[in-house]
Amino acid sequence: MGKRLRTAIGAAMIAVGAIQTVLYGVQGEVVPTALGATFGVLGVAYLWIEVYGAESDRPHG
Repeated sequence: MGKRLRTAIGAAMIAVGAIQTVLYGVQGEVVPTALGATFGVLGVAYLWIEVYGAESDRPHG
């Protein structure tokens, strides 16, 4: 899987989590808001580990 695809997946996870958090937060729904925030945090972790962390694991030549 390429870096561009992994970046897109992580960004999509963050966007979906943020949208869910905002939409359910406005309605006062606690559980879906928390799940959206958790999904967004998992997206950040995915980006950190799979995209930025993978750069240091690769050989430099």
